[in-house]
Amino acid sequence: MDRSHLSGCMILQFILTYCYSGVGSCAVEVEQNAFSEALLEQKTANVSCKYTASDCPGTKIVFWFRYLASTYEELDPGDGNRFKVENNDKISLLKIERIVPEDSGIYICGLVYPESSNATSKAAGQGTTLIIREKPDVAITPTNIALMVLCTLTLMYCIALFSYYSFKAKWRMWKCLQSKRGGTMKSNRTFKTRSIFQAIAAEYHKRHHRKSGKPNPVIEDEQIYQNTQDLD
Repeated sequence: MDRSHLSGCMILQFILTYCYSGVGSCAVEVEQNAFSEALLEQKTANVSCKYTASDCPGTKIVFWFRYLASTYEELDPGDGNRFKVENNDKISLLKIERIVPEDSGIYICGLVYPESSNATSKAAGQGTTLIIREKPDVAITPTNIALMVLCTLTLMYCIALFSYYSFKAKWRMWKCLQSKRGGTMKSNRTFKTRSIFQAIAAEYHKRHHRKSGKPNPVIEDEQIYQNTQDLD
């Protein structure tokens, strides 16, 4: 084999390898959210997928299908259908109108470039589990936790404030009672001391007037002790 034939074969092999690698380098990746939910009152549910494609020839085809509780269904978006698909360069959005609880299922997005023979020119997402609910579930969110903490602190503040003013009112009442009791006891002691001194004074005047022969004036005071017995 001469050198010219060998070099020609090498050039042809290089061209075929280059062309094959150019066609076979198409790579597609599809990503989906694992979970999504919608309420019946919203009437519409949305499921989306993101995709990337590199070095892929021709036009892409995006398709959707879903797994329900016991059936498999390929979705056919179109006019008059409940399923609508909007595609752009990176995202495909599936809209389900007039949703019903039976629309709950796993929705899978797929992407393919038919003009490429490479196995990586087609891919499907991992699927999005769509749940259709009649009423929203009560979930513990940071907002709910913050509201619970705020309500708890407000309740504790009200209890502390009520306890403080109750204690203050009881303390004032106790001091008032103690003040009245102390005034009564002091008044009683003053009255008893005055009565004793008046009785002593009356007895003294009585003895003094008997010795001097003068009649003893009677002190008319019902609250003063009167000694009416003669002294020996």
